[in-house]
Amino acid sequence: MPGRSWWKKRLVLTAMLFLFPLALVLFFAYADHHFLTLPYYTREGQQDATSRYRLPAFTLTNQEGVPFSSDSLRGKVWVASFYSVQDPLIADITSQMLVPNWRYRAQPDVLIVTFSTANDAPPALKEYVDKNTEYNASPGKWQYLTGPSSVVDSLALQLFGLTEVASTSTLKLVDDQGHIRGSYNGNIGEEVRKLVEDIGYLKKEIDDRRFREKKRRDA
Repeated sequence: MPGRSWWKKRLVLTAMLFLFPLALVLFFAYADHHFLTLPYYTREGQQDATSRYRLPAFTLTNQEGVPFSSDSLRGKVWVASFYSVQDPLIADITSQMLVPNWRYRAQPDVLIVTFSTANDAPPALKEYVDKNTEYNASPGKWQYLTGPSSVVDSLALQLFGLTEVASTSTLKLVDDQGHIRGSYNGNIGEEVRKLVEDIGYLKKEIDDRRFREKKRRDA
């Protein structure tokens, strides 16, 4: 028959097996979490370790023919692109954009924002967006914006460092506060896949920041 010492050891072991997972739960509930974060970028696509470049405010017209401002993007992660529905390579460009759109089709906090480089009319933009978002679970996830060339030219400069509006294969990842956090060549499949992964990393970073902010408010 086991002695008192054996039972004591067994009781301690049982307690440890019960308390260890409980301690992990408490740790992850109350500790600060730090996920992999993405660098900040300048408008020219260079990593910027010294400052955090923020995009200027803008207002354009979306595919529904209604005003759409940068205020609507606060709190969202978005992928920026510049091209026209009249572009001869529109099929290739669209295939790039469908990858992140499909991956995050059910998440309302991830948007695709395309700027028309040819002042396309809203009906043409709506036809394009409706065709490519047929299976999106969240409405309004793809905003195709058009408007005065002066505004679009300015955004092309601020987002891509372009001195004139032209379709570009470059895609930019922008965070919930208007900072550029990634630059990708949409013609390269590996780059597009990296964009999709980086969106996930950025969402985790934002969740981490909001969690810590809530902890400070509740303290």
